[in-house]
Amino acid sequence: MNVKIAHIAAIFTVLALAGCANNGPYGGHSEKWYEKHTADMRAENKWCAGQSLSTQFHSKSCERAGSAVFYSKTTANAQPKKLTEAASIAKMTADAKLGNANAQVGLGTYLSSEKEYTKAIYWWKKSAAQGNVYAENNLGYAYSHGHGVPLDNTISVFWWKKSADQGNVYAENKVGNAYYQGIGVPKSYAKAIYWWKKAAAHGGKLGRRDQKKIDRLEHS
Repeated sequence: MNVKIAHIAAIFTVLALAGCANNGPYGGHSEKWYEKHTADMRAENKWCAGQSLSTQFHSKSCERAGSAVFYSKTTANAQPKKLTEAASIAKMTADAKLGNANAQVGLGTYLSSEKEYTKAIYWWKKSAAQGNVYAENNLGYAYSHGHGVPLDNTISVFWWKKSADQGNVYAENKVGNAYYQGIGVPKSYAKAIYWWKKAAAHGGKLGRRDQKKIDRLEHS
């Protein structure tokens, strides 16, 4: 897998699945953090590339990777193929057209990274129609920023709620923020705390940050 394909794989992971698209460039982190996260995703993709097709299709780790490696497998002999960037994207596009929700969200994210937002929205909506939690999350971001669609905070929260209902920590955080600020929904500190608590239960940096918000509100 060449460097460009590895980069595409990292984009799919970092933007579409890890949710960093929802926080702007580098997911609100430093460039150094992004470089390390990208390296981690490349390592994960490398591991997935060495596994059987069965493992790749059922592994949550490989599903998170959602990478060009995954979509460059041939089902005929289950052997990895090092494809060009164009061929890898073509395979993902073919899978997306066949209704593969992961391919659709990955293709949409690639198109978004190329600033082809209208096309990205098309594929994210296709994926979201199948209940893909990451596509729903990305649509929330798109509507909150007017990327490929008119800016509409009410619709943005609608999509984030759908993603949050499936346990997406990033969406839970966003819904909590929306209720706290009264953007797209009526302001409600109680509902903000409700969603932040869900995010906090995941732990991690985002969860700890939301717990601090809860503590400030409950002791103010």
